[in-house]
Amino acid sequence: MAFKLKMLTPTEAIQRLSDNDPSFTKCNLTKSAVLQMPSGSELIMKLAAALATNTHCLELIMEDCNIGDKEAAAIAEALKTNNTLVHLDVQNNRIKDEGGTALANAIAVNQMLIQLNILNQKNQPKTAFGDATLHAIGDMFDTNITLLKIIWRLESRQSFTLNKKMVRNNDIDRRIKAGKEYGDIMPEKAKPIPPAVIAKRNEAATFLGLGTPRGGDSAPLESKFKALELEYLEAAAALKATFEAKQQALLEPPSEAAAPPPEAPSEAPALE
Repeated sequence: MAFKLKMLTPTEAIQRLSDNDPSFTKCNLTKSAVLQMPSGSELIMKLAAALATNTHCLELIMEDCNIGDKEAAAIAEALKTNNTLVHLDVQNNRIKDEGGTALANAIAVNQMLIQLNILNQKNQPKTAFGDATLHAIGDMFDTNITLLKIIWRLESRQSFTLNKKMVRNNDIDRRIKAGKEYGDIMPEKAKPIPPAVIAKRNEAATFLGLGTPRGGDSAPLESKFKALELEYLEAAAALKATFEAKQQALLEPPSEAAAPPPEAPSEAPALE
């Protein structure tokens, strides 16, 4: 007789988060039929409230749980006080700019979260967040030096700047693990990471397999990124020069066509 695996229910998850169950390190409610119902919103709000004070849960996975801006804002509020969660997965939901901005503003003051998955939000025109969310995430990186990965589909001119800031965070993480100083690449508004937080993050990241690998390629990501940026600038300059040359060719007046040479006069017929 085959045994059916018991799925975690939202009510059970809320209870274990509220009880601060030490064994409850992963909360996975992916495709919860209960949360997809209209009444699921209230349960998500309760779960977020329980998460706010929880000190043991490392992962919250809520893929395809009908999370909208209201529910995302509640989860964001929890991230402002939660000092344990390192992985948040809310892909395939209904989060738009309001919820995305709320998450960015919360992560700006959070030092624990390592990985964020916001891929494939429904009801969006191009499966990508708008300028409001992208600006909020850009501002987030002015104070956050601990988020190492965002999983999403980014279709924006801001992608280069945002990826550069993400690389900076990963370089900071590498330096910390190597016992090196990182103040020279830390943004002006950011605060150093306390040793206790570093230890807790490293332990959680090792347990979940997140963060930058130890060892490996010794070349700093920052140097590689600068080389890539130089390559980009050179290619952009070449493209601009080609464009300007073609533009100038269109603006120049057409040269007058050379007049055809006069025809030689035909000989008069001889008179007989």
